Amino acid sequence: MRRVSAICLSTFALSLLNLCPRTGQSAETVSVGLEEAVEIALARSYRLRQAKLDLQAAKDQTAASYSPVWPQVNANAGYTRNIVAPNPFAGSSAGGLFDGLNSLGWLAYNEAQRTDPNAMGGTISLAEFQRRQVEGQAAAGYNPSSNSNPFFVPNAFNLGISVSQVLYNGAAFTGIKGADKYLETTAAGLDVEALNVVSQTAQAFYGALLAREQTKILQNSVDRTRTTLQETTKRVSQGVLPQFAQLSAEVELANLQTQKLRADNQAQAALDGLKATIGLPPAQAITLRGTLQLEDEPPALPPMQDALQMAMDQRPDVRQARLYVQTLEIQEKVTWSEYLPVVQAVANLGYQGNVPDDRTLLVSAGDPNDPFAYQTQTNSFFSGSYWNPSFSVGLNLTWNIFNGFRTSNTLKQNRVATSRARLQLNELEDAARIQVEQAQRNVQTALQQIETQARNIERAELNYKHAEIRVREGVSTQLELREASNLLDNSRFAHRQAIHDYLVARASYDVALGTPPVSSKETP
Repeated sequence: MRRVSAICLSTFALSLLNLCPRTGQSAETVSVGLEEAVEIALARSYRLRQAKLDLQAAKDQTAASYSPVWPQVNANAGYTRNIVAPNPFAGSSAGGLFDGLNSLGWLAYNEAQRTDPNAMGGTISLAEFQRRQVEGQAAAGYNPSSNSNPFFVPNAFNLGISVSQVLYNGAAFTGIKGADKYLETTAAGLDVEALNVVSQTAQAFYGALLAREQTKILQNSVDRTRTTLQETTKRVSQGVLPQFAQLSAEVELANLQTQKLRADNQAQAALDGLKATIGLPPAQAITLRGTLQLEDEPPALPPMQDALQMAMDQRPDVRQARLYVQTLEIQEKVTWSEYLPVVQAVANLGYQGNVPDDRTLLVSAGDPNDPFAYQTQTNSFFSGSYWNPSFSVGLNLTWNIFNGFRTSNTLKQNRVATSRARLQLNELEDAARIQVEQAQRNVQTALQQIETQARNIERAELNYKHAEIRVREGVSTQLELREASNLLDNSRFAHRQAIHDYLVARASYDVALGTPPVSSKETP
């Protein structure tokens, strides 16, 4: 069987997936080759799908790691209802300030009367001044008692937006590098799972082919034995052979038929195992395409040193282990960065409103002949006299001087974890080298077995032909023919077994080098 190259059969695989849903409903029998089996396994593998979800989570985590260095924008809004407001000047000499404000107005009025030649009425006493004010306010419909405390505002509103931008944060900047490295590590883990899925699928497929080949070989043996039995029965009836020869042939045929039934069961079990490996429901009937034949000359293996170097460069598990070490090294730097300060630029924009319930104001009526004539006006809720903006910018510096040795202890733990990861990496590299050497020896041994068994089949076929001739000529017995038949069957099966061993060994060798034994468009 020729080793599989790159394929373009995703459409067929998807149609097969539609034919065999996971409900277990039986669908029509479909023919599956190694390429389709690999595609289906890659699409249905639970572990591979879990690894893809892990990769997506790592991507989201990497994107989230950038959040500390992006500008932070916060909006706030608040409302306060003041029930009772204290006198802000209580306990000080300014407590009677507002009691004398009316006297200032009286003095200003009398001064205007003395200095203005056109003024009428002359100066008045303070009591008269206050009386006229009250009458003017009453005439305008103004109640001064509701606004007696100018510092009491029932409604207070606060609106604001704050913006901060990190100028320097060693832990955050280093953490971004660590998140990127963690993403690479998770992606390598996905490659590891995909390589395992392809390898397991290839081995299960080759095993199913071998089981099918065994049934074919046994069927050929049954057919030959049945033909021999017919000839033996004929010759017994002619008195040429004893009854013993016929009985022996019948026993031999029954034994072969039993072996054939057992082989059929094993072949079906291998198919069920393949369906379980690639994720098809048990009720789905499939047949296999392909045979255990080497149509092309097996490719030569690279020198051992080159193969070992390829494994160190290509194996996803080794790459994942190296990336994990680098991730832990970055984590050490993140922890050490806690000793460094954090610098932020900040900007705050605010809008404050103090809005009274009664927004009625008393203003002069503008009558030059009557300074005590007033009128009222009402401000809107959003009057500019109630609302005032504010804006500020600055820098914030945060520097942790002492945190109870938490950072130093964490840093020690990080270094221990990094050292442990380095040891695991060295152990994995040694195991990978041993695996490559063993896999290469297995491939070479399997090729030698194929060559030996190919020559042995030729001898077994020639031996069987000679045995047939000798039996027909009467110089040999049926026992010798059955022995020759068994040798031929065993040789053919050993040859198929050798091919199977080579394909499995070559798949294991490719996995040891870090390359998939079967290429697929679905391979991540």
